[in-house]
Amino acid sequence: MIIDNENVSLIAGTPIGIKLYKAAHEPAHYHDTCIEILFCVKGKAHIIIAYEEFDLNEGDIILVDSEDVHCISSQEDNFIVSFYIDQSVNFFGNASLINMSFVCHKGEIHPSMEPKVDYIHSLLLTMLYSYISPRCSKKDKIRIINKTAELVMETIENDFSVFYWMNDPNQFPEDAKARFEHIFTHIYDNPMDPMTIEELGKLEHINPNYLSQFLKKTSFMGLRGLRTYIRVYKAELMLLTTDLNITDISYQCGFSDPKYFYRAFKKWYGHTPSAHRKMHRAYMKKTVPNTIFSFEDKHSQLIEWIIYYQSALHLRLSGINPQ
Repeated sequence: MIIDNENVSLIAGTPIGIKLYKAAHEPAHYHDTCIEILFCVKGKAHIIIAYEEFDLNEGDIILVDSEDVHCISSQEDNFIVSFYIDQSVNFFGNASLINMSFVCHKGEIHPSMEPKVDYIHSLLLTMLYSYISPRCSKKDKIRIINKTAELVMETIENDFSVFYWMNDPNQFPEDAKARFEHIFTHIYDNPMDPMTIEELGKLEHINPNYLSQFLKKTSFMGLRGLRTYIRVYKAELMLLTTDLNITDISYQCGFSDPKYFYRAFKKWYGHTPSAHRKMHRAYMKKTVPNTIFSFEDKHSQLIEWIIYYQSALHLRLSGINPQ
Protein backbone atom coordinates (compact mmCIF):
# COMPACT_ATOMS: atom_id res chain seq x y z
CA MET A 1 0.00 0.00 0.00
CA ILE A 2 1.53 3.26 -1.19
CA ILE A 3 -0.38 6.48 -0.68
CA ASP A 4 0.11 8.79 -3.65
CA ASN A 5 0.71 12.44 -4.25
CA GLU A 6 -2.50 13.63 -5.92
CA ASN A 7 -1.84 15.80 -8.94
CA VAL A 8 -3.65 19.12 -9.06
CA SER A 9 -4.70 20.92 -12.25
CA LEU A 10 -4.20 24.65 -11.89
CA ILE A 11 -6.23 27.31 -13.65
CA ALA A 12 -3.96 28.65 -16.38
CA GLY A 13 -2.14 31.80 -15.31
CA THR A 14 -2.91 31.29 -11.60
CA PRO A 15 -1.58 29.31 -8.59
CA ILE A 16 -5.13 28.01 -7.97
CA GLY A 17 -6.98 24.78 -8.67
CA ILE A 18 -10.68 24.21 -7.95
CA LYS A 19 -12.46 20.83 -7.87
CA LEU A 20 -16.14 20.01 -7.35
CA TYR A 21 -17.09 16.57 -6.11
CA LYS A 22 -19.16 14.24 -3.98
CA ALA A 23 -17.12 12.26 -1.46
CA ALA A 24 -17.95 8.69 -0.46
CA HIS A 25 -14.74 7.04 0.79
CA GLU A 26 -11.93 8.70 -1.12
CA PRO A 27 -8.42 7.24 -1.22
CA ALA A 28 -5.98 8.74 1.28
CA HIS A 29 -3.53 11.05 -0.47
CA TYR A 30 -1.38 14.13 -0.05
CA HIS A 31 -0.24 17.14 -2.10
CA ASP A 32 3.46 17.81 -2.20
CA THR A 33 3.26 21.54 -2.98
CA CYS A 34 -0.38 22.56 -2.52
CA ILE A 35 -2.44 23.72 0.41
CA GLU A 36 -6.02 22.44 0.08
CA ILE A 37 -9.01 24.24 1.58
CA LEU A 38 -12.16 22.14 1.62
CA PHE A 39 -15.57 23.80 1.67
CA CYS A 40 -18.56 21.61 2.54
CA VAL A 41 -21.34 23.18 0.49
CA LYS A 42 -23.98 20.55 1.20
CA GLY A 43 -24.40 17.62 3.58
CA LYS A 44 -21.77 16.36 5.99
CA ALA A 45 -18.45 14.58 5.72
CA HIS A 46 -15.70 13.21 7.94
CA ILE A 47 -12.09 14.11 7.28
CA ILE A 48 -8.89 12.58 8.62
CA ILE A 49 -5.84 14.86 8.46
CA ALA A 50 -2.61 13.32 9.77
CA TYR A 51 -3.30 12.63 13.47
CA GLU A 52 -6.64 14.49 13.69
CA GLU A 53 -10.23 13.77 12.67
CA PHE A 54 -12.98 16.32 12.08
CA ASP A 55 -16.64 16.36 11.18
CA LEU A 56 -17.09 18.74 8.28
CA ASN A 57 -20.58 20.21 8.48
CA GLU A 58 -22.50 22.17 5.91
CA GLY A 59 -20.87 25.59 5.48
CA ASP A 60 -17.54 24.62 7.13
CA ILE A 61 -14.11 25.13 5.63
CA ILE A 62 -10.89 23.46 6.73
CA LEU A 63 -7.27 23.83 5.61
CA VAL A 64 -5.01 20.88 4.79
CA ASP A 65 -1.26 21.57 4.67
CA SER A 66 0.92 20.35 1.85
CA GLU A 67 2.30 16.90 2.74
CA ASP A 68 -0.60 16.25 5.14
CA VAL A 69 -1.94 12.76 4.41
CA HIS A 70 -5.72 13.12 4.39
CA CYS A 71 -8.96 11.55 3.22
CA ILE A 72 -12.64 12.44 3.36
CA SER A 73 -15.64 10.16 3.60
CA SER A 74 -19.39 10.45 3.96
CA GLN A 75 -22.41 8.18 4.17
CA GLU A 76 -24.86 10.84 3.02
CA ASP A 77 -25.38 13.07 0.03
CA ASN A 78 -22.80 15.85 -0.02
CA PHE A 79 -21.15 18.41 -2.21
CA ILE A 80 -17.58 19.55 -1.60
CA VAL A 81 -15.50 22.25 -3.25
CA SER A 82 -11.73 21.97 -2.85
CA PHE A 83 -9.51 24.98 -3.48
CA TYR A 84 -5.83 24.24 -4.07
CA ILE A 85 -3.10 26.85 -3.61
CA ASP A 86 0.27 25.92 -5.07
CA GLN A 87 2.96 27.26 -2.74
CA SER A 88 5.83 26.27 -5.03
CA VAL A 89 5.09 28.68 -7.87
CA ASN A 90 6.92 32.01 -7.99
CA PHE A 91 3.84 34.00 -7.01
CA PHE A 92 3.68 34.59 -3.25
CA GLY A 93 7.25 35.84 -2.79
CA ASN A 94 8.18 33.62 0.17
CA ALA A 95 10.48 30.70 -0.60
CA SER A 96 9.96 29.26 2.91
CA LEU A 97 6.17 29.16 2.54
CA ILE A 98 6.11 25.54 1.38
CA ASN A 99 7.79 24.36 4.62
CA MET A 100 5.44 26.19 6.95
CA SER A 101 2.48 24.69 8.75
CA PHE A 102 -0.92 26.31 9.26
CA VAL A 103 -4.08 25.75 11.30
CA CYS A 104 -7.30 27.22 9.91
CA HIS A 105 -10.38 25.53 11.31
CA LYS A 106 -12.85 26.80 13.87
CA GLY A 107 -12.40 24.84 17.08
CA GLU A 108 -8.63 24.57 16.53
CA ILE A 109 -7.91 28.28 16.72
CA HIS A 110 -8.34 31.03 19.29
CA PRO A 111 -11.94 32.41 19.16
CA SER A 112 -10.61 35.88 18.31
CA MET A 113 -9.42 34.51 14.96
CA GLU A 114 -12.76 33.10 13.81
CA PRO A 115 -13.80 36.24 11.87
CA LYS A 116 -10.61 35.84 9.81
CA VAL A 117 -11.70 32.32 8.86
CA ASP A 118 -14.94 33.88 7.61
CA TYR A 119 -12.89 36.45 5.68
CA ILE A 120 -10.92 33.69 3.94
CA HIS A 121 -14.17 31.87 3.21
CA SER A 122 -15.64 35.01 1.66
CA LEU A 123 -12.57 35.48 -0.53
CA LEU A 124 -12.80 31.88 -1.76
CA LEU A 125 -16.46 32.37 -2.67
CA THR A 126 -15.53 35.53 -4.57
CA MET A 127 -12.84 33.57 -6.39
CA LEU A 128 -15.29 30.80 -7.28
CA TYR A 129 -17.96 33.23 -8.47
CA SER A 130 -15.57 35.11 -10.72
CA TYR A 131 -14.36 31.83 -12.22
CA ILE A 132 -17.83 30.59 -13.20
CA SER A 133 -19.47 33.95 -13.97
CA PRO A 134 -20.21 34.58 -17.66
CA ARG A 135 -19.99 38.30 -16.88
CA CYS A 136 -16.22 38.08 -16.34
CA SER A 137 -13.83 38.03 -19.26
CA LYS A 138 -11.00 35.50 -19.22
CA LYS A 139 -8.57 38.29 -18.41
CA ASP A 140 -10.73 39.51 -15.51
CA LYS A 141 -11.16 35.97 -14.17
CA ILE A 142 -7.38 35.50 -13.95
CA ARG A 143 -6.89 38.93 -12.41
CA ILE A 144 -9.56 38.39 -9.72
CA ILE A 145 -8.43 34.83 -8.96
CA ASN A 146 -4.82 35.95 -8.54
CA LYS A 147 -5.73 38.90 -6.35
CA THR A 148 -8.01 36.87 -4.08
CA ALA A 149 -5.39 34.09 -3.92
CA GLU A 150 -2.85 36.66 -2.79
CA LEU A 151 -5.20 37.92 -0.06
CA VAL A 152 -6.10 34.40 1.08
CA MET A 153 -2.46 33.34 1.34
CA GLU A 154 -1.47 36.60 3.02
CA THR A 155 -4.14 36.06 5.69
CA ILE A 156 -3.19 32.41 6.18
CA GLU A 157 0.50 33.26 6.46
CA ASN A 158 -0.03 36.21 8.82
CA ASP A 159 -2.78 34.87 11.07
CA PHE A 160 -2.92 31.07 10.91
CA SER A 161 0.66 29.98 11.45
CA VAL A 162 0.95 26.84 13.58
CA PHE A 163 2.76 29.19 15.98
CA TYR A 164 -0.66 30.51 17.02
CA TRP A 165 -2.20 27.04 17.34
CA MET A 166 -4.68 27.20 20.24
CA ASN A 167 -3.02 30.42 21.48
CA ASP A 168 -4.14 34.04 21.59
CA PRO A 169 -1.99 35.85 18.97
CA ASN A 170 -2.10 39.01 21.09
CA GLN A 171 0.00 37.46 23.89
CA PHE A 172 3.21 37.44 21.81
CA PRO A 173 5.46 40.33 20.70
CA GLU A 174 5.42 41.30 17.04
CA ASP A 175 8.68 39.55 16.13
CA ALA A 176 7.80 36.26 17.87
CA LYS A 177 6.02 34.64 14.90
CA ALA A 178 8.87 35.36 12.48
CA ARG A 179 11.42 33.97 14.96
CA PHE A 180 9.38 30.81 15.51
CA GLU A 181 8.87 30.23 11.78
CA HIS A 182 12.59 30.63 11.12
CA ILE A 183 13.29 27.98 13.76
CA PHE A 184 10.47 25.76 12.46
CA THR A 185 11.78 25.95 8.89
CA HIS A 186 15.35 25.20 9.99
CA ILE A 187 14.26 22.06 11.88
CA TYR A 188 11.91 21.04 9.05
CA ASP A 189 14.75 21.24 6.53
CA ASN A 190 17.24 19.55 8.90
CA PRO A 191 15.29 17.01 11.00
CA MET A 192 18.40 14.98 11.82
CA ASP A 193 20.31 18.00 13.15
CA PRO A 194 20.60 17.59 16.98
CA MET A 195 21.11 21.34 17.47
CA THR A 196 20.99 22.38 21.13
CA ILE A 197 19.14 25.39 22.50
CA GLU A 198 22.54 27.11 22.90
CA GLU A 199 23.46 26.51 19.25
CA LEU A 200 20.02 27.59 18.12
CA GLY A 201 20.34 30.72 20.25
CA LYS A 202 23.55 31.62 18.43
CA LEU A 203 21.87 31.00 15.09
CA GLU A 204 19.00 33.29 16.08
CA HIS A 205 21.27 35.83 17.85
CA ILE A 206 19.25 35.50 21.03
CA ASN A 207 19.93 34.48 24.63
CA PRO A 208 19.43 30.68 24.96
CA ASN A 209 17.50 31.00 28.23
CA TYR A 210 15.12 33.53 26.69
CA LEU A 211 14.72 31.30 23.61
CA SER A 212 14.00 28.27 25.78
CA GLN A 213 11.29 30.14 27.70
CA PHE A 214 9.87 31.49 24.45
CA LEU A 215 9.49 28.01 22.91
CA LYS A 216 7.94 26.66 26.13
CA LYS A 217 5.10 29.18 25.72
CA THR A 218 4.10 27.64 22.38
CA SER A 219 1.83 24.62 22.02
CA PHE A 220 4.94 22.45 21.54
CA MET A 221 6.23 23.11 25.08
CA GLY A 222 9.85 23.69 24.11
CA LEU A 223 12.54 22.86 21.55
CA ARG A 224 12.37 19.12 22.17
CA GLY A 225 8.61 19.07 21.68
CA LEU A 226 8.83 21.10 18.46
CA ARG A 227 11.60 18.93 17.03
CA THR A 228 9.72 15.75 17.95
CA TYR A 229 6.51 17.05 16.32
CA ILE A 230 8.31 17.81 13.04
CA ARG A 231 10.14 14.47 13.02
CA VAL A 232 6.95 12.51 13.70
CA TYR A 233 5.11 14.52 11.03
CA LYS A 234 7.79 13.68 8.46
CA ALA A 235 7.82 10.05 9.59
CA GLU A 236 4.10 9.63 8.87
CA LEU A 237 4.57 10.59 5.23
CA MET A 238 7.42 8.08 4.87
CA LEU A 239 5.39 5.47 6.70
CA LEU A 240 2.50 5.74 4.25
CA THR A 241 4.33 6.49 1.00
CA THR A 242 7.19 3.98 1.19
CA ASP A 243 7.75 0.34 2.13
CA LEU A 244 10.68 1.18 4.40
CA ASN A 245 10.67 -0.63 7.71
CA ILE A 246 9.81 1.41 10.78
CA THR A 247 13.30 1.29 12.26
CA ASP A 248 14.80 2.80 9.11
CA ILE A 249 12.13 5.49 9.05
CA SER A 250 12.83 6.41 12.67
CA TYR A 251 16.56 6.86 11.97
CA GLN A 252 15.97 8.79 8.73
CA CYS A 253 13.69 11.21 10.58
CA GLY A 254 16.28 11.93 13.25
CA PHE A 255 15.26 9.60 16.09
CA SER A 256 18.30 8.04 17.75
CA ASP A 257 16.27 5.17 19.20
CA PRO A 258 13.25 3.47 17.53
CA LYS A 259 11.69 3.02 20.99
CA TYR A 260 11.60 6.80 21.41
CA PHE A 261 10.08 7.09 17.93
CA TYR A 262 7.31 4.65 18.90
CA ARG A 263 6.51 6.63 22.05
CA ALA A 264 6.57 9.98 20.26
CA PHE A 265 4.43 8.74 17.37
CA LYS A 266 1.87 7.24 19.73
CA LYS A 267 1.67 10.50 21.67
CA TRP A 268 0.59 12.41 18.54
CA TYR A 269 -1.31 9.76 16.60
CA GLY A 270 -2.81 7.73 19.43
CA HIS A 271 -1.34 4.43 18.23
CA THR A 272 1.97 2.95 17.12
CA PRO A 273 3.54 3.51 13.67
CA SER A 274 2.80 -0.10 12.67
CA ALA A 275 -0.84 0.27 13.74
CA HIS A 276 -1.09 3.53 11.76
CA ARG A 277 0.23 1.85 8.62
CA LYS A 278 -2.11 -1.10 9.15
CA MET A 279 -5.11 1.23 9.66
CA HIS A 280 -4.46 3.01 6.36
CA ARG A 281 -3.98 -0.27 4.53
CA ALA A 282 -7.40 -1.40 5.75
CA TYR A 283 -8.94 1.96 4.78
CA MET A 284 -7.43 1.88 1.28
CA LYS A 285 -8.97 -1.53 0.56
CA LYS A 286 -12.47 -0.01 0.82
CA THR A 287 -11.96 3.24 -1.05
CA VAL A 288 -14.44 4.62 -3.56
CA PRO A 289 -13.29 7.39 -5.92
CA ASN A 290 -14.98 10.75 -5.56
CA THR A 291 -17.73 11.63 -8.02
CA ILE A 292 -16.29 14.61 -9.90
CA PHE A 293 -18.63 17.28 -11.22
CA SER A 294 -18.02 19.74 -14.02
CA PHE A 295 -18.66 23.43 -13.49
CA GLU A 296 -21.35 23.25 -16.17
CA ASP A 297 -23.19 20.50 -14.26
CA LYS A 298 -23.36 22.56 -11.08
CA HIS A 299 -23.39 26.11 -12.46
CA SER A 300 -26.87 27.23 -11.39
CA GLN A 301 -26.63 25.49 -8.02
CA LEU A 302 -23.21 27.02 -7.39
CA ILE A 303 -24.51 30.52 -8.06
CA GLU A 304 -27.34 29.97 -5.53
CA TRP A 305 -25.01 28.52 -2.90
CA ILE A 306 -22.43 31.28 -3.37
CA ILE A 307 -25.09 33.96 -2.84
CA TYR A 308 -26.47 32.13 0.20
CA TYR A 309 -23.13 31.58 1.92
CA GLN A 310 -21.72 34.96 0.97
CA SER A 311 -24.77 36.67 2.49
CA ALA A 312 -24.42 34.68 5.72
CA LEU A 313 -20.71 35.50 5.93
CA HIS A 314 -21.31 39.20 5.37
CA LEU A 315 -23.85 39.22 8.17
CA ARG A 316 -21.44 37.49 10.56
CA LEU A 317 -18.58 39.78 9.61
CA SER A 318 -20.92 42.73 10.29
CA GLY A 319 -21.68 41.37 13.76
CA ILE A 320 -25.16 40.11 12.86
CA ASN A 321 -26.12 36.53 13.69
CA PRO A 322 -27.71 35.12 10.49
CA GLN A 323 -29.66 32.48 12.45
